[in-house]
Amino acid sequence: MINKLSTHYSLLSFLLIAFFQVSCSGKNSTEISEETNLIVKKIEKINVLIGSAVGYSGKKTEQYDNFEALKKTASKEELLQLTKHSNPVVRCYSFWALGNHKNFDLFSLVKDHIKDDALVKTQFGCLLSTEKAGDFFINLVTPNYVDDEVKKLNEKELKTLDSLLVYQENNLDSRFRAIERAEPTELLYPKVRELVTKFNNQSALVTLSKYKNPNDIEIILNNRNKDDEDNESG
Repeated sequence: MINKLSTHYSLLSFLLIAFFQVSCSGKNSTEISEETNLIVKKIEKINVLIGSAVGYSGKKTEQYDNFEALKKTASKEELLQLTKHSNPVVRCYSFWALGNHKNFDLFSLVKDHIKDDALVKTQFGCLLSTEKAGDFFINLVTPNYVDDEVKKLNEKELKTLDSLLVYQENNLDSRFRAIERAEPTELLYPKVRELVTKFNNQSALVTLSKYKNPNDIEIILNNRNKDDEDNESG
């Protein structure tokens, strides 16, 4: 009887240790296959977010081939995991690939990356630029941006996103556009004024002027004078 109990407790201890090892090592999360990892490494090596056609000739590049391979090879679960990858180009391509999956909640992912301000080198057509990863996520799901085949946010989601961009602290360029589009409501006024007075946000200044509040005249005039001085010195 003692030997049976000893064996029972030994087995229980082994199972508990195994469970905690798996939990702590993160093995319960989605595993990335070797084939997908190989593609990811190729994307990392080039480390530029490139569209389907570049240059005047509109040729397709090796990096876009890597992206197409990622779409073909990686599962939806793998792509979701890769949106958390340490490399921002990999994050962007993974999100882009998810945009081709039907019935996937892209909006939630966009919200999760509002503070993702890692810089990404991009090339679309003849245009070479630098963009923040979170901005690319937003642009990709905004109508008439980037890839028309990717599912776009609806009007309600876009309005919610604008509100999040305005009220949540973030460094995305999309925030400036959201502030400029914002309707001058009483609730928004304190935030807009704070962005102007504390952070000298020029997009917020445009919105602030829409309120036509006499208390803001000095702020607006001082800002204009500062702009004139900067232009003269430049």
